[in-house]
Amino acid sequence: MNKVGKYVALLLIVLAATFTFSMIKPSHETSQATSFMVGGDRPVFV
Repeated sequence: MNKVGKYVALLLIVLAATFTFSMIKPSHETSQATSFMVGGDRPVFV
């Protein structure tokens, strides 16, 4: 249960970060950041 809780918390953090990017950065950069968070191999939004 503890491992599942950590996974859910991490998922919520990722969603919050994605939402923050969408509020601050242009939509094109946001889509790149989201694709990295979902499964990219390098931080394309840096």
